[in-house]
Amino acid sequence: MEVLSIKNLDKTFESGFKLKDINFHINEGEVVSLIGESGSGKTSISKIIMGLLKAEGEFQINGKVQMIFQSPYSSLNPKYKIRDIIAEGVIYQKILKKEENLEEYLLSILNEVGLDKEVLNKYPHELSGGMRQRVGIARAVAVKPNLIIADEILTALDALTQIQILELFQKLKKNTKISYLFISHDINVVKKISDRLLIIKDGEIIESGTKEKIFSKPEKEYTKKLIEISSI
Repeated sequence: MEVLSIKNLDKTFESGFKLKDINFHINEGEVVSLIGESGSGKTSISKIIMGLLKAEGEFQINGKVQMIFQSPYSSLNPKYKIRDIIAEGVIYQKILKKEENLEEYLLSILNEVGLDKEVLNKYPHELSGGMRQRVGIARAVAVKPNLIIADEILTALDALTQIQILELFQKLKKNTKISYLFISHDINVVKKISDRLLIIKDGEIIESGTKEKIFSKPEKEYTKKLIEISSI
C-alpha cells in the first residue's frame, strides 16, 4: 500500500526557484531518501507534504504524517519537560484507549528509542544533542503515524551520534510499519537505512532507484559526484 503519492508537483517561488515535475511514492514500511545539496528543494518538498506550502500537482496521503526537525536544540520547547513534549500529541490526537495508561505508554516509547525513564522529568537543556533528537523521534513515533519525514536530522550531531541514530532507525524499521522520507545531503549516511533513493538537483529529481542500483550503476554525473564527495 502506498502511504504517499506525489504526481506532477510544480511550484515557483518568489526567488525564481522552481520545483519541476516532482513524481514519487512511498510504500508502507519503506524508507525513501531524498538526497541533494543545499538549495536543491528537499525541504520545500517536505513543507508541501506537511501542508505548510501550497503547490500544483496531485497529492495523496494515506494516514498521518509526522515530522522530525533538523535541529535537536530548537525543535523542543525549553519550557516543557520531556514527559509533556511527548505526551502532548498523544493526548491531543487521542491515541490511547480509555483502559490504556499514559505513563506506561510513554515509558514504552522511551524504551523504543533507547531512552531511560528518568528522561521524562528532565527539560531539553538537560539532555545531549543525541538524546534530544531521540526525544524528537519519540514524539513523532508516539502518535502512531503512517509516515515520518526526517529532515536533515543528523546534520547537527557528531559522527558517533549519527551512527547511533541510524541504528535506531534500522530498529524502528524492523519493528514497525512506519514509512520514512529521509532528507539528507549525504548519500552515504543514509545508505544503510534506505530502500530507495531520489536524487534531486535544482528542483528536479534527476535519478531514482533502489540503493543497490544507485550505488552500483549511477546514471548521472551528479549522482556519481555525490557518492564520491560523501566517501571522502
